[in-house]
This record gives sequence, structure tokens and C-alpha cells, in this order.
Amino acid sequence: MWGDALRVTKDHMAHQLQDISDELLRNKELSTAELLAQNGAYSRAIDAYLKFTKEEVADLDQLAEHWNQAVRLASEHVRPRLEEVTMAVARKLAEIKKNEAAGQLFESINMFKEAIDLYVQAELWEHARRVALKA
Repeated sequence: MWGDALRVTKDHMAHQLQDISDELLRNKELSTAELLAQNGAYSRAIDAYLKFTKEEVADLDQLAEHWNQAVRLASEHVRPRLEEVTMAVARKLAEIKKNEAAGQLFESINMFKEAIDLYVQAELWEHARRVALKA
């Protein structure tokens, strides 16, 4: 099926071949992560979700959702990896300026200084104050 899609694109829309190829690759990677999770290979699924980058997924909300799926899988199925995965996702979210979401994840693993710093950067003063009082 994918081969047919690429052939038709090459024959009729050659100028979009790279875009279509990239989209097919992203879909394959997402399918792999979902399939791993469905088959109980949760740790490998987490790694697959964490591999997504902003170069591969231009929609930053979608990218954040992929990363958050890794946190959900760790929380539900691979508890020993939860802190590691949460920290990695929080850092990734901060890199794409999703400071509130990153701050919330840092809070969830008691990394209060990091959460406060992100809230201050995002000018979320009440969030920063609340965490400072908690810390």
C-alpha cells in the first residue's frame, strides 16, 4: 500500500515526494510505538515515543502528546522508569517552550526549582509562587 502511494506521488506529484515520504515515515514510527504498547512491550514503546523530534513532527502539540504518552505508559506499566521518563519529557517540553506542561511534570517528581524556573520564564507567577510555598 505504501509503495503504491509513493509510486503515485512520484508519477503525479514529484514535487511533494519528500513531504509524502516524511509523513509515511512518521506514521510508521507512530504505528511502531502504538503496536509495541498494544503488545505489552511498554518499555520499548516508551523509547519509541521519546524518539520523536520537532524535526519529525512539526505540530508541537502533537509532538508533546507523543512524549506525554511515554509518561502515561511509564506511569501505568513501567513504574521503575517513571521518574526518568518524566524528567526526560519535561526537558523536551521545555526545549519546545511548553513551559507550563514541563513545569507540571517537574512538580510531579518533586523537582521544584526546575518547575519554578519554567513558570517564571512563562510569567506564570501564581504557579511559581504556589510551588515555592510547597518547596
